[in-house]
Amino acid sequence: MAGSLPKDWDGHFGFIVHFMFSPWVISALFAAFLSFPVCVIALTKLDISYAYPLTSLSFVSVVFMGWFFFGETLSIAPVRELWLPKKAGQ
Repeated sequence: MAGSLPKDWDGHFGFIVHFMFSPWVISALFAAFLSFPVCVIALTKLDISYAYPLTSLSFVSVVFMGWFFFGETLSIAPVRELWLPKKAGQ
């Protein structure tokens, strides 16, 4: 965890720099930058009607990778929501 934001203004900059160079933030930025060319390549090779629905697999993979790698609780509610999403506004 990064901890809480320091009270004084001098500590804010150091806190943000330390946070931005943490392995978690760097790996997330790397994954985001890596996913863009992969998506572009997929869209050049596949029809959009086939490629775009595949992006919804990211929601499923995030839930199960969080359970597998980070030991998050996997209850029936999130799994049900993956397969039976609510209508907007409910």
